[in-house]
Amino acid sequence: MGQSPTSGQIEFKDPLSPLHYKINIHSKELWKETNKGNWINYGKLYLGKIDSNQLPINPTFYSFYSKGQIFLFLDGTGQVYNLNLLEKRFYRMDKTFHRGYNFESIKFLRNDTLFSFGGVGFWHANNVETYFSTKSLEWELSDNPSDNGPMRIRDSFGGYDSKRDVISVIEFPALYSSTNKPFKYKYFEKNMTLKKWELKGHLNIDLLMTIGLNNIRSQYFNGLFFFMDGHTVAIGDPEKNEIFQFENTQNILNANFELSEKNGILYSYIKQKVLQEGNPIKIDSMSFTKLKSKRVIKGKFYTQEFSQLELLGIVGILVVLLFLTLGIVRRKLNTKRRNEEIIEHERDQSLEMMLPDGAYHFLKLCIEHPKGFEFSSQNFTEYMGYSNYSYETQRQIRSKLIKAINAYFKVHHQMEEVITRKPAPHDKRFSIYLISEIHYDKVVNLFNT
Repeated sequence: MGQSPTSGQIEFKDPLSPLHYKINIHSKELWKETNKGNWINYGKLYLGKIDSNQLPINPTFYSFYSKGQIFLFLDGTGQVYNLNLLEKRFYRMDKTFHRGYNFESIKFLRNDTLFSFGGVGFWHANNVETYFSTKSLEWELSDNPSDNGPMRIRDSFGGYDSKRDVISVIEFPALYSSTNKPFKYKYFEKNMTLKKWELKGHLNIDLLMTIGLNNIRSQYFNGLFFFMDGHTVAIGDPEKNEIFQFENTQNILNANFELSEKNGILYSYIKQKVLQEGNPIKIDSMSFTKLKSKRVIKGKFYTQEFSQLELLGIVGILVVLLFLTLGIVRRKLNTKRRNEEIIEHERDQSLEMMLPDGAYHFLKLCIEHPKGFEFSSQNFTEYMGYSNYSYETQRQIRSKLIKAINAYFKVHHQMEEVITRKPAPHDKRFSIYLISEIHYDKVVNLFNT
């Protein structure tokens, strides 16, 4: 254990922990940082194909672990190095000559293959999608740039979510934009299995600014955007389409900390200017499960807006649905009307069939008169259709039909003496007839329903 040499060295994060490694090119030694900020000498390395002149001053390496090896990607150069921890070998893998176009690209390891999406350089940002080929030892196109995806990609506006196998990207303005129009930050996702970009919506920039951010540069871990440039911290969850916050984040979420993730844990690392308990570094951690459990949801991460073509399509669909609905309603009304007519006809037929022969038409003529109307024997005989018969025959048929009508209403409708008879007031030898005032309305309803 001791202090690592400071000249001719490169430093990079251990991809399996929040700590660091150092390699001294001149002494050919590998050093590993401890939790107390000290350095352990891991011994000599075999250096192969390393040209120190190709390394910039204070190089920025991104590290990825796979099968006992650490792949180091030198930002903005395309250079790829391999540190074999088992064999203690360190060598350059690539044959790259072109450099400077992909600073701050989204870099990630997928199925043991290195990918680099976008980046900035030569005064502009790009959306080039590449992977490192272990056969050609060059960076090759993984997919052609798509008109359906973002025009500009960089790591402060997106990242790779290994759980969903998705690239998340917030499209940012051109580096030297001259327009005064407000920029709508589009949010895209690319399914790496389907190789397809999808516009999910527009970033809820108004909410982020209201929360207290200065700009929307972010860091991306475990499928979440961490916005930390401001007097507060906001977290975007594109999968759930949420922006949330939670209290007491000062110990772990800070733009000055080096953040990393491993096995569902978020780590923060910082080299302390003022030593605490004699330790030159400070490390904190929090599980993503705990982080999400304490969240306070502020609103949607992105909002969906429709293009003019999509709006026309929606309007067209609504018009078609309106006409279909009107057609269905009209058909239902016509069907209802026909059914009512059929029911009324059947009801009429049913009542006519149930009443004694001749009673239906006789009673319909009777109820055309008001309640309490007094019928003479001659009236009844005419309504029954027997006025041409002899008087004795008329009397017998009239009496028989009245008895049959009263019997029907008593049995089927519990109505006693629907047709009543009483002596005529002007001559007691004769009788007059009435539809019972007690039952008159019910009889009328039976014929009208």
